[in-house]
Amino acid sequence: MGQDQVVSYMREDEICINTQPAVLASEVANIFRAVTPSEQDIAEVQRQLLCRHADLPLREKIAPEEVIEGFFRCFLTDHLQRRFKVELVDIPSCINSSHTAVRGICIEKSQHSHQSITDAEWKKAWPRFKDQHPEVNIYVPGRRSALRADLYLVAQGGIVSVEFKYLGSRGALNVNGCVAQMRRYVENHAATLLVIYANSSDGKEVRGLDRLRNRLDPSVHVIFVSGPAITDILSFPSK
Repeated sequence: MGQDQVVSYMREDEICINTQPAVLASEVANIFRAVTPSEQDIAEVQRQLLCRHADLPLREKIAPEEVIEGFFRCFLTDHLQRRFKVELVDIPSCINSSHTAVRGICIEKSQHSHQSITDAEWKKAWPRFKDQHPEVNIYVPGRRSALRADLYLVAQGGIVSVEFKYLGSRGALNVNGCVAQMRRYVENHAATLLVIYANSSDGKEVRGLDRLRNRLDPSVHVIFVSGPAITDILSFPSK
């Protein structure tokens, strides 16, 4: 059976995207490089996140990384759903993360179907996701709680993890921190990607990007994206 014909299938009670981790990581990298958010896109993702934080309810703040993930995750989910013919009901089992608010973000509701997955379905799938893929939780000596990447994709043969970073007006990477974080993913996951988002209006060179790439394993996809500025902290009015 060809890769384009069959996509999501059961293997020892596990649902996965029917391609190898390295191939999936490359495809994800291409999607991220091909899609650039507009000011309207960022504003819409911010609006939806604020509403979801208020309704779920979650803390009265959202982080810029949530906005970045919300935008890219929306297009990525739709692409993988179409490309690999993933059934709607199977999405939470092969494209998931612990970020509750971001799961429901969609800025193309007239064209995408993933926004119809309910919070109850996401909540039910996440514990099982972690049980089937224990490498999602990375335990570091001296820390009580597990460390996790921002987004996980289940490929045929392992987890592909995605980490999102927002530079804002700083213009400089925390190279040592990024290297330590991404090396943990290299050690524990089948493939991994790092998405670095910087304000396009700054007109500044990102300091440390080349040094970061040189220090990371060549298998790590480092995607640099420039786009509209994202407010560092957003909060919704108290009711």
